[in-house]
Amino acid sequence: MQFIHLLEKLDWRSLLSVCAVITSMSGLYVSNRQLQIASEAQQASVFPYLTMAYNNNHEHIELFVKNEGNGPAFISGVEVRLRDSVYGDFWTPVNHFLDTLQAKKKIFTSKSDLLSGWVIRPDGGQYTLFRLDGLDTFTTNQFWRFYADKDKAVEAKIWYFDLYNNCWVFDFNKASVERCEKCPKEVLHR
Repeated sequence: MQFIHLLEKLDWRSLLSVCAVITSMSGLYVSNRQLQIASEAQQASVFPYLTMAYNNNHEHIELFVKNEGNGPAFISGVEVRLRDSVYGDFWTPVNHFLDTLQAKKKIFTSKSDLLSGWVIRPDGGQYTLFRLDGLDTFTTNQFWRFYADKDKAVEAKIWYFDLYNNCWVFDFNKASVERCEKCPKEVLHR
């Protein structure tokens, strides 16, 4: 009986207005969420994903960085650590290895620097960091022991941007890519 009395006093126009506001707010939320999902999908469609790879056939060793993603990687900086020293390239630690090497034959080297501002194209674009030719099995094994030696602790990171200016860091030792808030200033310029 009280329910019927309450319904008689209820203003149907107010109830319809409240329902319209709730429906509008729900539609606004759904539209905003769809926009967020579309934006995330757009960014993922041009995401660069850097990996490290090497060629090793006991006559030569070649280390290169490869873009396995869908968008270009704009290089921001490189940091290679060997013991307590920090370098802006991959070649200097290789030189440390060559200095300690007791090679039985001539080793031919080629190198290239991965510089800030360079671009690695998507879908398998790669960039050779260094190459050692004229190796034998003994020297090749020495090289990999040198890099695996925990006392030497060779660590390498590459910072890069995507098309949306999101900063990413590829950690060679973890073989992973992580997003960072901003690229550190000390690696932006060597």
